[in-house]
Amino acid sequence: MHNNKTDLQLVIAAAALLLVAYAFSSFIMPLSISPSSIPQAGGARFYENFVYNSSYLIPDSCLVFTADPTLFNVNGKSATQIGNLLNGRLYSEYADEYPCFVLDVGYWCSVLGPIESTCSYIQNHTALKAIRTDIYPPSGVEYGLYYIERQNATI
Repeated sequence: MHNNKTDLQLVIAAAALLLVAYAFSSFIMPLSISPSSIPQAGGARFYENFVYNSSYLIPDSCLVFTADPTLFNVNGKSATQIGNLLNGRLYSEYADEYPCFVLDVGYWCSVLGPIESTCSYIQNHTALKAIRTDIYPPSGVEYGLYYIERQNATI
């Protein structure tokens, strides 16, 4: 024989459990969105694939100036932050160690902010020779790897 208090407690517990399950499922649904349907992610994924498919073209003796050194490091390339190209002392130290430099005009060069303006400045004040470029069709943004031909610390 059940008493009313126990039955009420079971109903309340079941309702609370359903409420928690509903709340949890409403958080999970947005997580199930396909990454390809997230607009911001498309360019970043395209760029990442561009680096994975193009890094073999960069000689192992070169240093890559990039906004994403880790992406090049995992591909077996030496890399440093793009802003270091503007530091005369670092540039001289790198020139003592590396016979060639590569500029990565990648995803972070195409978004607004300090890295984008650093990339633009470097591109406008440096002699570059294309290694490989590719355009991300939805936005028309061009990504590229370039040899830095101007070996001079005063960019």
